[in-house]
Amino acid sequence: MRSVDRRSEGWQIEEIREELLELAARFEGEDPFAMFGLSPQAADAEIRRAYAELARRTHPDRFGAHGEAVRGLAEDVFSRVSKAYQAIATQADRQRAEAARRESAELEEGHQALRAELSYQRGRRALRARRWEL
Repeated sequence: MRSVDRRSEGWQIEEIREELLELAARFEGEDPFAMFGLSPQAADAEIRRAYAELARRTHPDRFGAHGEAVRGLAEDVFSRVSKAYQAIATQADRQRAEAARRESAELEEGHQALRAELSYQRGRRALRARRWEL
Protein backbone atom coordinates (compact mmCIF):
# COMPACT_ATOMS: atom_id res chain seq x y z
CA MET A 1 0.00 0.00 0.00
CA ARG A 2 2.92 2.35 0.71
CA SER A 3 4.11 2.31 -2.94
CA VAL A 4 0.61 3.24 -4.11
CA ASP A 5 0.63 6.23 -1.75
CA ARG A 6 4.00 7.34 -3.09
CA ARG A 7 2.81 7.04 -6.67
CA SER A 8 -0.37 9.00 -6.00
CA GLU A 9 1.69 11.61 -4.16
CA GLY A 10 4.05 11.73 -7.14
CA TRP A 11 1.11 12.31 -9.49
CA GLN A 12 -0.25 15.00 -7.20
CA ILE A 13 3.10 16.80 -7.12
CA GLU A 14 3.37 16.55 -10.90
CA GLU A 15 -0.15 17.98 -11.33
CA ILE A 16 0.68 20.87 -9.00
CA ARG A 17 3.93 21.50 -10.85
CA GLU A 18 2.14 21.49 -14.20
CA GLU A 19 -0.52 23.90 -12.92
CA LEU A 20 2.15 26.28 -11.63
CA LEU A 21 4.10 26.05 -14.89
CA GLU A 22 0.91 26.81 -16.83
CA LEU A 23 0.21 29.84 -14.65
CA ALA A 24 3.81 31.06 -14.97
CA ALA A 25 3.65 30.78 -18.76
CA ARG A 26 0.24 32.46 -18.88
CA PHE A 27 1.43 35.34 -16.71
CA GLU A 28 4.60 35.98 -18.72
CA GLY A 29 4.33 39.57 -19.91
CA GLU A 30 0.61 39.52 -19.16
CA ASP A 31 -1.39 42.63 -18.42
CA PRO A 32 -2.22 42.72 -14.68
CA PHE A 33 -5.95 42.92 -15.39
CA ALA A 34 -5.78 39.89 -17.68
CA MET A 35 -3.87 37.93 -15.03
CA PHE A 36 -6.82 38.35 -12.68
CA GLY A 37 -9.44 37.94 -15.40
CA LEU A 38 -10.71 41.49 -14.87
CA SER A 39 -11.48 44.47 -17.05
CA PRO A 40 -9.56 47.74 -16.56
CA GLN A 41 -12.79 49.22 -15.18
CA ALA A 42 -12.87 46.74 -12.27
CA ALA A 43 -13.57 48.16 -8.83
CA ASP A 44 -11.09 47.97 -5.98
CA ALA A 45 -13.15 45.28 -4.24
CA GLU A 46 -13.20 43.08 -7.37
CA ILE A 47 -9.46 43.44 -7.74
CA ARG A 48 -8.88 42.53 -4.08
CA ARG A 49 -11.13 39.46 -4.40
CA ALA A 50 -9.39 38.26 -7.55
CA TYR A 51 -5.99 38.82 -5.97
CA ALA A 52 -6.95 36.99 -2.78
CA GLU A 53 -8.16 33.98 -4.76
CA LEU A 54 -5.07 33.79 -6.96
CA ALA A 55 -2.73 34.46 -4.02
CA ARG A 56 -4.38 31.65 -2.07
CA ARG A 57 -3.90 29.27 -5.02
CA THR A 58 -0.25 30.16 -5.60
CA HIS A 59 1.15 31.01 -2.15
CA PRO A 60 4.45 29.16 -1.63
CA ASP A 61 3.53 28.07 1.90
CA ARG A 62 0.94 25.73 0.38
CA PHE A 63 3.69 23.82 -1.40
CA GLY A 64 6.34 23.40 1.31
CA ALA A 65 5.81 19.64 1.53
CA HIS A 66 6.06 19.17 -2.23
CA GLY A 67 9.78 19.78 -2.61
CA GLU A 68 12.03 22.72 -3.30
CA ALA A 69 11.44 22.76 -7.06
CA VAL A 70 7.69 23.11 -6.67
CA ARG A 71 8.06 25.64 -3.89
CA GLY A 72 10.50 27.68 -5.99
CA LEU A 73 8.07 27.66 -8.89
CA ALA A 74 5.26 28.74 -6.55
CA GLU A 75 7.45 31.59 -5.28
CA ASP A 76 7.99 32.78 -8.85
CA VAL A 77 4.29 32.64 -9.71
CA PHE A 78 3.27 34.25 -6.42
CA SER A 79 5.80 37.03 -7.00
CA ARG A 80 4.24 37.76 -10.40
CA VAL A 81 0.76 37.79 -8.86
CA SER A 82 1.88 40.16 -6.10
CA LYS A 83 3.58 42.55 -8.54
CA ALA A 84 0.50 42.58 -10.75
CA TYR A 85 -1.69 43.38 -7.76
CA GLN A 86 0.62 46.18 -6.65
CA ALA A 87 0.38 47.67 -10.14
CA ILE A 88 -3.44 47.92 -10.03
CA ALA A 89 -4.43 47.82 -6.35
CA THR A 90 -5.59 51.44 -6.13
CA GLN A 91 -6.93 53.98 -8.57
CA ALA A 92 -3.60 55.85 -8.48
CA ASP A 93 -1.74 52.60 -9.22
CA ARG A 94 -4.06 51.91 -12.14
CA GLN A 95 -3.50 55.39 -13.55
CA ARG A 96 0.29 54.89 -13.36
CA ALA A 97 -0.02 51.47 -14.98
CA GLU A 98 -2.18 52.89 -17.78
CA ALA A 99 0.32 55.68 -18.43
CA ALA A 100 3.14 53.13 -18.55
CA ARG A 101 1.13 50.92 -20.97
CA ARG A 102 0.51 53.88 -23.27
CA GLU A 103 4.17 54.85 -23.18
CA SER A 104 5.20 51.26 -23.89
CA ALA A 105 2.78 51.05 -26.84
CA GLU A 106 4.10 54.31 -28.27
CA LEU A 107 7.68 53.10 -27.87
CA GLU A 108 6.87 49.80 -29.57
CA GLU A 109 5.21 51.66 -32.43
CA GLY A 110 8.37 53.74 -32.84
CA HIS A 111 10.55 50.62 -32.84
CA GLN A 112 8.31 49.01 -35.43
CA ALA A 113 8.60 52.08 -37.69
CA LEU A 114 12.38 52.04 -37.27
CA ARG A 115 12.58 48.33 -38.17
CA ALA A 116 10.43 48.96 -41.24
CA GLU A 117 12.66 51.84 -42.34
CA LEU A 118 15.83 49.78 -41.86
CA SER A 119 14.33 46.92 -43.83
CA TYR A 120 13.35 49.31 -46.61
CA GLN A 121 16.86 50.78 -46.72
CA ARG A 122 18.47 47.29 -46.91
CA GLY A 123 16.15 46.38 -49.75
CA ARG A 124 16.88 49.63 -51.55
CA ARG A 125 20.66 49.07 -51.27
CA ALA A 126 20.28 45.49 -52.50
CA LEU A 127 18.21 46.70 -55.46
CA ARG A 128 20.84 49.29 -56.40
CA ALA A 129 23.56 46.64 -56.17
CA ARG A 130 21.40 44.30 -58.26
CA ARG A 131 21.38 41.68 -55.51
CA TRP A 132 18.03 40.10 -56.07
CA GLU A 133 18.20 37.83 -53.03
CA LEU A 134 18.86 39.15 -49.54
